[in-house]
Amino acid sequence: MERIDKILSNAGLMSRRDAKEAAKKHRITVNGTAVKSADDKINDDDILELDGNPVNRQKFYYIMMNKPAGCICSTDDPTAPTVMSLIDEADLRRGMFPVGRLDKYTVGLLIISNDGILAHDLLSPKKHVPKRYFFRLEKPYDSRFTKEIEKGIKLDGDATAKPASLEITSPCEGYITVTEGMFHLVKRIFEATGNKVTYLKRTDFGPLSLDSSLPEGRYRFLTDAEAKSLILAQKG
Repeated sequence: MERIDKILSNAGLMSRRDAKEAAKKHRITVNGTAVKSADDKINDDDILELDGNPVNRQKFYYIMMNKPAGCICSTDDPTAPTVMSLIDEADLRRGMFPVGRLDKYTVGLLIISNDGILAHDLLSPKKHVPKRYFFRLEKPYDSRFTKEIEKGIKLDGDATAKPASLEITSPCEGYITVTEGMFHLVKRIFEATGNKVTYLKRTDFGPLSLDSSLPEGRYRFLTDAEAKSLILAQKG
């Protein structure tokens, strides 16, 4: 059994305090009957509704992984090890998959979850969820291209990248933040400047930053606060 206010809070619908107020206003029902208190606990098979709308009570899980080089962002691949193979069997949950893709040799922050709706929204171009990468270039960065990158640089073919932000930390290194998931986007941006990315690491995804205590190839479940921050990010 689980408390109603906790269920609503975990679903990202309202805070526990707001749930108490909603119960007082008879906005919350269980099996069609208005509840008197959001402190009440309900069974897994009870039907919980808020303002007449069913509350999705499926249990979602979220993992932060520091992806190593050489792994494929897939649930199954016969040609190379996948990121899913790095997760202990005891931690695997049905329906888990990588949220978005990192190239085989790109490392860093990867989210793995069984929450398909959240994953879709986090990756949607309409949501503009920022993704930040540390990069290392083959040659010193040419600052003449900064304005182009920040406005949206033309890539190979007919493609044009959306505006990105840059932070150069040394002649060949820095950070770039993008808001779309175009194939090999960061590499193509720097190829458009006549340069080549030799190392790429995702450090941030929306409100999440890679846990510095996680070695490459290791992972942990998100805290409740981190999971809620992701839910709020996709609502933006």
